Amino acid sequence: MCRCSTILRSELQLPVAVGHDVRAAGLAERNTGAAQGFADFALVPIGTGVAAALVSSGGAVTGATGAAGEFGHIPVIPGGEPCTCGQRGCLEVYMSGAGVARRYRAAGGDALSTRRIVGRLGADPLADRVWSEALDVLAQGLDILTLLLDPGLIVLGGGVSHAGDALFVPLAERMSAGLAWRESPPVVRSALGGDAGRAGAAPLALRRRGADRRLVKLCTTWLCARLKPCR
Repeated sequence: MCRCSTILRSELQLPVAVGHDVRAAGLAERNTGAAQGFADFALVPIGTGVAAALVSSGGAVTGATGAAGEFGHIPVIPGGEPCTCGQRGCLEVYMSGAGVARRYRAAGGDALSTRRIVGRLGADPLADRVWSEALDVLAQGLDILTLLLDPGLIVLGGGVSHAGDALFVPLAERMSAGLAWRESPPVVRSALGGDAGRAGAAPLALRRRGADRRLVKLCTTWLCARLKPCR
C-alpha cells in the first residue's frame, strides 16, 4: 500500500484505496460504459491535458514506475512547441482543450474556448488550420498507440470529445491513412463522460477489498445510474 493510502486510512479510520483517476475511468468504461466486452482497449480523455488508461488482456498497464499512460507527453513533433513538462512537441501541446485555444490565440485569433473554435470551422480559416493540425497530431499518436498495443477499441473522453463529427470523422480518415498494413480500431466517444472517474473509484475500492467481479459491476451500474441526473 502506498504512503498516501496509509496516511488517509489513519486519518479517516476507514479502509482506503488510492488509484489513478484515468485508470479508474477506464475500469468504469469497461464495466458499464463504451468498452464493455473489450479486454484490449484504450481510454484517452482529452481535456485541459491528455492522458490514457491502457488495458491489455484484461489488465491495466501501469508500467515499472506506475507512470504508464502519459499519452499527452508523447513527443510527436521533433523540435516542436515547448510543453509545460519541459519537452518539446508533446501531443497535448497541439491537441487538448488548452492547447487548441492557446495556439489559436497565439496565431492571431480571439481568446476563445476550444468549443467555440470548433464552432467556427468552415467559416474561419485560422480555426480550420489549428484544428486540422490538432487532428493530424492526435491521429499520429493514436496510430502509434494502435501499433504498440493493438487495442480492439479506442474510447475518447474529456471535453474535446464533445466536438462530435468535427472530431471523429476526420480523425478516422487520418488514422486509416497512417496505417498501411492494418485497419485502425473503432474510435468512439466515452459513454460515461465526466462521471467515469467517480464511477470507477468505488468499484476499485471494492476490488481491493476482495469483492468478486459481479459485485463490482453491480456497484458501477448503480453508481452510474445515480450520477446521470447530475450530468
